[in-house]
Amino acid sequence: TTGTNICACSTSVVCATLSDWQTASGQDANSINFSPDFADISTNTALDENGSNYASFVVPKIDAVSTDIEGHFRSDNTPMGCHAPEIKPISVDGGSTYTYNDLAAAINYCQNQGAGNYTIKLQAGAHLDTIATLNNENITINIVSSSSGSQRVVTRTDTKGYISVKKGTLNMTDIILDGDKENYTASHAMVHIDASNWTDTTRVNLNNCVIQNCKSSGYGGGIYVHYAILTFVSGTNVIGGTSAGNEADRGGGMYIYGVCTVQVNEEAMLKIKNNQATTGGGMRLYGGTGWNYKVFINGATEIAENTATEGGGMYIYGAASPFKVSGTDTLLKIYNNTATYGGGMYNSLGFISSISSFPSIVIYNNTADYGGGIYDHSVENANMSVTYSNLMIRNNTANYNGGGIWYKGYKDAAANYANVFANVIIKDNSAINGGGLYVDSSHIKLNGVQIGSNHA
Repeated sequence: TTGTNICACSTSVVCATLSDWQTASGQDANSINFSPDFADISTNTALDENGSNYASFVVPKIDAVSTDIEGHFRSDNTPMGCHAPEIKPISVDGGSTYTYNDLAAAINYCQNQGAGNYTIKLQAGAHLDTIATLNNENITINIVSSSSGSQRVVTRTDTKGYISVKKGTLNMTDIILDGDKENYTASHAMVHIDASNWTDTTRVNLNNCVIQNCKSSGYGGGIYVHYAILTFVSGTNVIGGTSAGNEADRGGGMYIYGVCTVQVNEEAMLKIKNNQATTGGGMRLYGGTGWNYKVFINGATEIAENTATEGGGMYIYGAASPFKVSGTDTLLKIYNNTATYGGGMYNSLGFISSISSFPSIVIYNNTADYGGGIYDHSVENANMSVTYSNLMIRNNTANYNGGGIWYKGYKDAAANYANVFANVIIKDNSAINGGGLYVDSSHIKLNGVQIGSNHA
């Protein structure tokens, strides 16, 4: 225009520029005066990411406004206005930075680059389209939220979408893996950890992560682990959830198979909730002589609200594989699970023990037709004994036999292979027959066991 351009007027000063106005009024200190560069003013009103003034128009994203007017996800630092350029929510930093929409593409990029330590940062909108494979013992991949302490969701968008770890180390922090089971049934668990033979170089470490809403036609809805080490390192880790549990034929939440180690660190909490399966609603453990699994619970763990035909909370075939809880407090709680056989637990030849004199394993409020708390069907003539130590089994219900425990094992009273219950409290359970303990034609050893206030 012609004439004198006036930016603003104060009570006594005419301000020709924004700077004059800021000086005269003491206001609008954060306002800027730039002409934005558009991608193409005639056809595309998105800001030009390569424009000279682009950085001046970038502000922190408002969490409540995660997408622009066209449905594109905004980044954590996004351009002002209703129309943002399309953001790829995944970045890989391993010397150079590359961006992706698909987490599998990012992981596979790291795999193809070879030995190294890579960090994958996630913003809102990441998804999992195909198989992501880590198969190099010299690669470490760290998957983290782009905003520390704020969890990021990765959603499965194809039946092939899962993470396969064969060799190497995968660390995940503040990540939610959602399987969208209403639309997708995968052939494997969401996180499938399986080396071809035992190695301590195949590791997965979870920190404050959630694996939810996954459905698998194989073993383990959320996690499958074999020939590897799985550690819940810190934070609250959840397999399942209040309304978004996982499903599989065996091990709805997690399947632990053969030679492997699973541990919950003292600094971590693990919750396995609201999962379902035919055997092992919360998790299934399967081991044998010479290929035993090892499970060490050192941090607070809850197995709750899971359902199955056998083993609502957990199903164990152990062949003397150890399942150990350490500590002086109640660290493992198995409660509110439901099954036909073994509401809390179905066990066959698995050792369940705590190294504390205090019952740091509590199995309570579970329901089944047989064995409300525990259904133990250890194989006859197996030539081995099974030990339960330092447990409390209370307030469980069986619709028929064995409110607290239903047991059938070795029959020969002179044999050395009977199951042993040591320092176990069985109280306040109920059933039609055997409110506390139902023994079916078997020999059992009780050492320091308290049985009381049960109902039949």
